[in-house]
Amino acid sequence: MKSYKQFLTEETNQEFLYHVTKTSNVKKIQKEGIKPGIIVGKSNFVKASGGRYGDGSVYAHTDFTDAVTNALKMDWQHHSEMGNSGKMSVIKFKKIGDWSTDPSEDINNKGLWVKQKSHSVINPNNIVSVVPITSQHAREIASNPLSHKLKENHENF
Repeated sequence: MKSYKQFLTEETNQEFLYHVTKTSNVKKIQKEGIKPGIIVGKSNFVKASGGRYGDGSVYAHTDFTDAVTNALKMDWQHHSEMGNSGKMSVIKFKKIGDWSTDPSEDINNKGLWVKQKSHSVINPNNIVSVVPITSQHAREIASNPLSHKLKENHENF
C-alpha cells in the first residue's frame, strides 16, 4: 500500500497544472507569463483581519474540476456572480520546476492545491490553453458535486 507521502508525490508529478485568474488578466499573462504574488505585489486571498494569505508563490490545482470550483468561488467573492460573469478563467499550463502541496487545500478537492517553490514566472510558452468559467461549469458541478469530474474543454484565446 502507498503511503500518503508517496500519493502526494505522485499527484504533484503530473504533466499539467491549472491556475485560476481573472479573465481580464489573461491577455497579459499570455504575453508575460504567470507571475508569482511576490512579483505582482499581492495575493487574491484577503484575510478577514486584514492583510493577505500566501507567501508570494504561484498557486495551482492538480485537478481541473478543483480549479473550476475555485474559480466559481472567486467569481462570487470578486463579482457576486457564480460563473455567470465569465470574468474568471482557468489556465492550463505545463508543470515545470518544483512544486509543493499547499496546506490550505480544501478537503473536498479531488486533487491537490500546489504552490511553486521557486517564485519564478511561468513562461507564457508553457501555457497550453485557457477556458473562461461559465454558468455551464457551475451546473455541471452542482449536478453531482461529490463524484463529478469535469471534462476539460479549453479554448485558446
